[in-house]
Amino acid sequence: ELILQANISLVARVDVFEPVSLSVEPQGQGWRQASLSRDGQRLSGVYYHWTLADDKKAYASEGVLYDILKGAMSELALPPEMTPGGPVPGTDGFDWSPIEDQLVGALTEESGTGLWLWDAQGVLSGPLVEIPNPDDEILSARNPAWSPDGSQVAFELRRWYWWGGNTYKTELMVISANGENLHPLVETDWGTHATAPSWSSDGGTIYYQLSTCAPEDDFQTKMNGSIWSIALPDSEPVYWTEDGASYLPAAHP
Repeated sequence: ELILQANISLVARVDVFEPVSLSVEPQGQGWRQASLSRDGQRLSGVYYHWTLADDKKAYASEGVLYDILKGAMSELALPPEMTPGGPVPGTDGFDWSPIEDQLVGALTEESGTGLWLWDAQGVLSGPLVEIPNPDDEILSARNPAWSPDGSQVAFELRRWYWWGGNTYKTELMVISANGENLHPLVETDWGTHATAPSWSSDGGTIYYQLSTCAPEDDFQTKMNGSIWSIALPDSEPVYWTEDGASYLPAAHP
């Protein structure tokens, strides 16, 4: 993350002293979860900018496509009323298919969330799946990850139980690449977050990070982590690390 403050050019002059004023604003910018295309020529991800308002960070973000050879960055076209990452900041993003020049991204709007598809030029193809908000929850899809054979996509589904105040949890979902068979992979209790799914090279296991915080706290306040794994299709999650300080597994980078 790049913190933006202020800069000014200074020129030394003999026997001259002039006061210098810097206007400093608390703000920053950066990338979240960049993904490399299979030919190694394009990056996709979420480029964000934040400012401080009423002692809280206010985020604005956009999906971008970066051509490494040309050094050119363009904004990914989005459906109306949708933004990458939804109403709260966090690790979200896009992922390239391992078998074709296709990009999947997690997007959120006021009425729900879902996964959408783009071609290699960043042209929007359409939705892979759309998930409407229940009456008492706000949903946000994040961190989509293609399986190695391109047949499935795993992703986070963050739930905010707005009727009960700041009550959050994050579960892992899996869907077929044709948009069918959406189902939960890892279900969690309120205050528990299963995040950062990473497929093994044979596609038979998903590793993920499991963290906890008080149910009434924002998931950004979680301060612990362990790595778990789950064998597909129908197995129980098991510990892979138990140190309480492990994050962001990458089983097959």
